[in-house]
Amino acid sequence: MILMKGMQDDLRQAFVVSKNEFVKYLRGKKILILGAMILLIWGLFTAIPYIWGDGIRDPEYFKNYLGFMHMTIIIVATLFAADTISSEFESRTALVIFTRPMKKSSIYVGKFFAAMAFAVLAILVYYFLSAVTVLAAAGSLPAYVLASMMFSILSAFAATGIAMLFSTIMKRSGTAAILTFFTLLMFTAIIFS
Repeated sequence: MILMKGMQDDLRQAFVVSKNEFVKYLRGKKILILGAMILLIWGLFTAIPYIWGDGIRDPEYFKNYLGFMHMTIIIVATLFAADTISSEFESRTALVIFTRPMKKSSIYVGKFFAAMAFAVLAILVYYFLSAVTVLAAAGSLPAYVLASMMFSILSAFAATGIAMLFSTIMKRSGTAAILTFFTLLMFTAIIFS
């Protein structure tokens, strides 16, 4: 019973941290940058076949939208997760947060959940726009769309974890962001080669 009470307190604290991170992200410019990036990528992949060809006729064109998904995941992890812990030390808010009677694991889980939620949101929006475009233009979707989306969410989970690892280790958020971006870029280059 005492163990359950402790776990409930930890989850409640993680929820509070996550809620504060949501508010911070929604008030900041990162969400606008992410939205503009998703619309730009989707817009380019939609416009190019109509500018230089006959348009989107085949449902397999969905693969072209997916070709940039790994880069979107890297950018989302860099934007939302790479500075979660290190920024607390830079802005000196860690002095307040870490002295509270709150477990550090609750802080970490709350920040991870917030970053992961925005990654999943970005993936869902991008897949929705891409699927609606291909469905409207070609009349059907490939069978692998749902499996691909789940794989992208799992990739975002791993990328967010790597970004938060660098954020925990580094003292500067800029350094954590650069390490996150290039490490994830290197991993994807190795995997896809």
